[in-house]
Order: sequence, then C-alpha cells, then structure tokens
Amino acid sequence: MAIYNIFGKKIIFAALLFVFTTNMQAQETTSSSDAVLKEKIYNQYKAAILNYSMKNFDSMFLDFLAKQNDKNYTFTREEFYTFTVKIATFSDRLAKLYPARKAEAEANKKEWLSKTYEDYLKFKEEKK
Repeated sequence: MAIYNIFGKKIIFAALLFVFTTNMQAQETTSSSDAVLKEKIYNQYKAAILNYSMKNFDSMFLDFLAKQNDKNYTFTREEFYTFTVKIATFSDRLAKLYPARKAEAEANKKEWLSKTYEDYLKFKEEKK
C-alpha cells in the first residue's frame, strides 16, 4: 500500500507538472506572437500617429470605444492591437507636445501596450 501511495503521488505530481508546463508554453507562445504583432503594427503606423491631430486621435479613440462596447461586434486580434498600439503611440506625441507631462504620457503608453486580446475577450464575455 505504501508503494502505491508513493507511486500514485509521483504520477499525480508529474501530471500536474506537465499541465503547468504546457500551459506556460502556450502563454509564452501567445504573448510572443502578440509582441511580434504589436511591433509590426507600431512600425507600420508610428509616423502617421505621431502626426495625428487631437481631432484625428479623438475620432480614432471614439471609434475604438464604440466598437469595444458594441455587444454585436468583436475585434479581431490584429484590429484590437492596431487600436491599442495606435493609442499608445499617440502618447509619444503628447510627451513631445507637453514635456511637463512626459511621465504621465509614458505611464499611459505602458498601460495601453499591456492590454491583451485575451483580457478583451474576457471583457466581452462579461458584458453578454
């Protein structure tokens, strides 16, 4: 009986370790592919966003909010990251225009870049 308990505990431990490791690898793959996508979007839109007026930004931001809160609409991964990266990039422009508020702009940029598609999907699911 003691051999079974020890053997059984080792199998359970090994199974839990396998599940945990597999889950971590899946998260790393998703986050690294998301990071690549964000970098691609940033490089693609950086110059245009840095030249946005407040009117352009407001229009884009309101479009993002309207789509995000629309119960019948769900962003694609790329569309979600396009909006969040553009919003984050606009913080660079604000930091240049208002040097006294540079720390606030950097914190805002960091917050928008930290948003994940998975969290967005959870948000959408909670709204249903």
